[in-house]
Amino acid sequence: MDIRHRVPVAFALVWAVFTCAAVPAGAHDEYRYVGTISRIDAKVTRLTVKWTKDSKPQSATVAVTEATSVTRNGTGVRRSELKIGLSVVVIAMWDPDRPLEVPEATDIMRVPPIKPESDPPDR
Repeated sequence: MDIRHRVPVAFALVWAVFTCAAVPAGAHDEYRYVGTISRIDAKVTRLTVKWTKDSKPQSATVAVTEATSVTRNGTGVRRSELKIGLSVVVIAMWDPDRPLEVPEATDIMRVPPIKPESDPPDR
């Protein structure tokens, strides 16, 4: 192969490497919610977690799918164990390729009751 053919081939290889490297490794946004379940639908396909941050109430609603892992103490449990008032840690992903209007929960972990943080007294 003479030099006239090597330059375009080398350019094509370099272009391919940079193009593949430019693709984001994680096209999904991940969220972690720690709080209590404040709302859950009858079919356990959506649930809302609430918590307080800087003395302000916060909440987030996530989709619960068949792929969602629900655990307590590291052991899998049924989704039917999820009830309003339970303390949970929810890991959720926003997938732009799926037609959900809320993030999808990948993991829901039941945890011991979370003590509400109180603000320090004003002095």
